[in-house]
Amino acid sequence: MITALRRRVAGDRGFSLVELAVYILVFGILMTVITAVIITLFRSEKTVSGLTNTANDSQTLVTQLNRDVRNARAFAVRDGGHRVVASVASSAAGAISWQCVNWVATGSGTNYRITRNGVALLDRTQPNGTEPFFSTAGPSEISRGQSGTLTFTFRAATSDEGLIDVFGSIGNVAQGTTAPLECP
Repeated sequence: MITALRRRVAGDRGFSLVELAVYILVFGILMTVITAVIITLFRSEKTVSGLTNTANDSQTLVTQLNRDVRNARAFAVRDGGHRVVASVASSAAGAISWQCVNWVATGSGTNYRITRNGVALLDRTQPNGTEPFFSTAGPSEISRGQSGTLTFTFRAATSDEGLIDVFGSIGNVAQGTTAPLECP
């Protein structure tokens, strides 16, 4: 009976200290790898989210600028390419009226803000190289009945210092039968 009891106790020895240390070491390495992967995933998600938000804001700005230039009977690039003024059609109660719309890039260095009539549409922008934010292929003022193309180019910064290049051109044949509203 004592022999049987000794055999049973000898079979229940468990883990040695060396085995336990090896298991803890392997588990620690495995957890370090898993933690590094999770941190990388969160950083990637933050980068993608910043790029997506900036791209959406840029697209909203370009859509509104496109609408304003296409509905303008006259537009002009001023202040060395940092401002576009346009006499834009709007309809209220079925009647067409004209209003001045000012697109302005204010700031310096690599920190500009683009506004439409004082409302910020895109923060943290910068010039794309030495080119101005806005330019025209021909004269800087496109009057009623003239064809014109507004070109825009800038870089929009994301929340984590990434940059998105935004550029394009918008064509217009300025419309209207009355003298254009003079925009300052």
